[in-house]
Amino acid sequence: MNVWKSVLLNRSGRPILEEGEHNLYVREDIGLYQGKSKVINRQNGRVYITNQRIIYVDSETLDNSLCVLIKEIVKLESSEGFLRSSPKVKLFFKNKKGGEVDNSESSSISVSTSSNIANERWICMICTFSNIGTASVCASCGIRKMELKALSSQSTGQSAPPAKDQIIEDTATVAQEGPKSSINASSSSSFKLNACPACTFLNHSSMKYCEICGTELPKSSNVTSTSSVSTAMQATYSVASPSNGSSSSLPINLQLEDSKDMDTPYIKFSFRKGGEEKFRQILDEQLELLKWEQLVFKGNINKNGTKLNDDIYLQQESNNSNNNSSITNNGIKSNGSNSNFNKSNIGIHGLEQIGEQQRKLNELVLTSSLEDLEQLMYKAKDLIKLSASFSNIVKPIPVTEQLIPPLNITKTSKLFHRELSRNISEYLHTITLTKTSSMITLQDLFAHYNRYLSSTQGFGTELISDVDLSKAIELFNELKLPFKKKKYDKSGLVVITPNLTNDYSKLIKEYIEKEKQKFEDQRRSFENFKIEGIDEFVEGSDIEYFKGKSVSEIAESFSWSYSIAEEEIETCVSNGTLVIDQNITGTYYFLNEF
Repeated sequence: MNVWKSVLLNRSGRPILEEGEHNLYVREDIGLYQGKSKVINRQNGRVYITNQRIIYVDSETLDNSLCVLIKEIVKLESSEGFLRSSPKVKLFFKNKKGGEVDNSESSSISVSTSSNIANERWICMICTFSNIGTASVCASCGIRKMELKALSSQSTGQSAPPAKDQIIEDTATVAQEGPKSSINASSSSSFKLNACPACTFLNHSSMKYCEICGTELPKSSNVTSTSSVSTAMQATYSVASPSNGSSSSLPINLQLEDSKDMDTPYIKFSFRKGGEEKFRQILDEQLELLKWEQLVFKGNINKNGTKLNDDIYLQQESNNSNNNSSITNNGIKSNGSNSNFNKSNIGIHGLEQIGEQQRKLNELVLTSSLEDLEQLMYKAKDLIKLSASFSNIVKPIPVTEQLIPPLNITKTSKLFHRELSRNISEYLHTITLTKTSSMITLQDLFAHYNRYLSSTQGFGTELISDVDLSKAIELFNELKLPFKKKKYDKSGLVVITPNLTNDYSKLIKEYIEKEKQKFEDQRRSFENFKIEGIDEFVEGSDIEYFKGKSVSEIAESFSWSYSIAEEEIETCVSNGTLVIDQNITGTYYFLNEF
């Protein structure tokens, strides 16, 4: 059963999310089961639930991480723990042996099926309009399709699609004749149309929006675009190819305790330290949301339709039953009368009253909005001047800062500090410490990270305290993250540095050597200017020797704070790499050439 997919991780060990994907839940100490058998080497890891996938990240070996797609899940079941058995959540998928095929293998069959439906026509019983087979409602009058009369594609002058066996035979014939015949066949029978899910109008395959109603069209995978030869080739390979047709071969190299469970249509997540109820609840909500989105995409929901929560629906039903039931004077309970029933709310007159109330409400909203708009326009010039005054102070947010997913976990969770540590590591790797020579103090990290949270998630987001930040940084080594904490003995300054860089004195030495070489090259060019007699017009031509580098210049070149540069320069002086020159203009550092 091919349900497992590979997953990409960043250097912090967190999954790289796709476009439009966000985290919903995270839990650790999870083991995987395929059927009733344990998945070997995947019994200790974290599970992330996103709005698209369930991602397992192994705690011991990151290469063993994998995921499943939520849209492929059919149903869920829970099993309680007993004695040494942990509670589990069972996920059922479509079983290929039962006639259902997953999305990866049914793509070729769905194309041929959609082309068969598109070639058929059906007649509306109300207005006698001839509709395409993919339309569920009439394109002329909007009446739903009635299965009483169906007009075959032969009556409209179109050739009926070939059967599956005939397709495979034709494919073999085309393959024997060579590529030239297949190209001619495909070009002659190509049919590219994209049916709008709202009004069923057939648009060209290159259109992104419907030409009639403006609805966004489905992607190319749903377009009724195919040819008999290409469909036949896809159907042949999906059936006859041993690599795709083998149900026992998995896309990821999984090892089970019992290989017979490879074909079982379900997997299990074992929760060693609890959390299965929350996992089941969030996954149920996400499955319901996906079903609702599919109904909206197919056009089965009204334009202003909203999904009603089950709890609200049951509460409304109970309230209605209580209102409809009344106790008579004789003590007999009758459900047939409603004391709150208003006869004026029924019929056309009732609809007109509802419309009038809605218009009055809209009028009040528009009136108050226009008053606020007038005040805003009155102060527009002042606001523009105020924003212009801050333009030099407020720096624009780099695009890379938007790539880090937010930390969707409460502070009371046991995983909070571990996930915060990974999130900070991801922030450092993406935004702050992008070079091997980069360093940042603990105070600067506290300020920059909280400023990043407020700028990307809004001012209402909860900031990180200094205690939580310190606990998260202490977990860098335990979680094997690419950063470490470094403390200077002399001043007690704490900085965060990459693991790959241990000796910064070499970097400072190389920097001063490059600056000295750059100065010598400029001196040679200045000598040429003296020969030509234009040295008076060249800035810096009167400097005869290399004056060295100050602490501020070294700090600016490496993007360090002044305190970090001071500590590293003192280290270089103590080990003999640099020498000091103190004069009336300041303190400068040179390479030790003695």
